[in-house]
Amino acid sequence: MADVKLTYIPGSRSLRVRWLLEELGVPYQLERVTFARGHLKTPEYLAKNPLGLVPTLEDGDSVLFESGAIFEHVLEKHDPEGRLLPRANPARATVRSWMHWAEGSASPPLGIYLRHAVMLPEERRIGAAADEAKKRLVQVFEAVARQLERQDFLAARDFTAADVMLGLTLLLCKQVALLGPEFPSLLAYYERLAGREAFTRANAD
Repeated sequence: MADVKLTYIPGSRSLRVRWLLEELGVPYQLERVTFARGHLKTPEYLAKNPLGLVPTLEDGDSVLFESGAIFEHVLEKHDPEGRLLPRANPARATVRSWMHWAEGSASPPLGIYLRHAVMLPEERRIGAAADEAKKRLVQVFEAVARQLERQDFLAARDFTAADVMLGLTLLLCKQVALLGPEFPSLLAYYERLAGREAFTRANAD
């Protein structure tokens, strides 16, 4: 049995952790759960992930939650050649910065938009919150587009962990029609990401 176990919900933040593992060829066990069932709120699971969310990664004796922490751990332990996170600065610093930007700056406005435009009952939605989040996402798209003017990927000329971190956000933006033809370079970039074999495997079931 693999030493690595990922608690996973399709289409959630845990998808990008699965994608990262696939890119690096790390054997892993997948524990599929749903938001609707009680698994995430059991005392056993809350001891691993205090808010009862996904992803949670167990790697030997290490238990990690939060995408950024998981990425840092996986890349440090399972990417010794620096394929997805260069081993030396300044390239390493650049990729790490964009990787955490993708989660800390690019992802939050999407979460706000989804809550107030899609997920919440209509009587609980705040239109102004959705509108402001949409404006923030346009700023995110513009920042990514500027990067793509000089290279094919977010943080470097080649594919890195920063692209994995951002890819889920772009996938969800496409699904709710936030990312469209007004950003052709981002659409082409997303297709480059979605065309990767590891991405396909991570989305297989």
